Amino acid sequence: MERAWSGPRNPEGEWSRTIEIVYANRRLEEACRSDKAARQRWGPQGHTVIVRIAVICAAVTMADLVHAPGRFHSLIGNRAGTYALRVSASLRLVIAPDGEPPRKPDGGVDLARVTTARILEVTDYHEE
Repeated sequence: MERAWSGPRNPEGEWSRTIEIVYANRRLEEACRSDKAARQRWGPQGHTVIVRIAVICAAVTMADLVHAPGRFHSLIGNRAGTYALRVSASLRLVIAPDGEPPRKPDGGVDLARVTTARILEVTDYHEE
């Protein structure tokens, strides 16, 4: 009997794995591992940080984040090559593909082929 599963399938019809998450450092990882730790670090917005990480965990590739809650968007300037998810009016969860990302023929990042996301920081970069 086939196991009932509602997860996504890849083009070959196999069950797809979800995106792998790595953290920029151990302190950040520990703060993101529980609602309590996140609230201690970021106050009431800590819960939303955990929710955004759950959204990333549910994605198969970074392309899936484009329509996910949190207004996923690419960053520019000195943050080019990174992406953000909105946590609050000013706080952002900043992520990037882990390692050298796959490229499209036009040179842009092929988010549909990025299966490992590195969480870089939770910050208000608007003040920079």
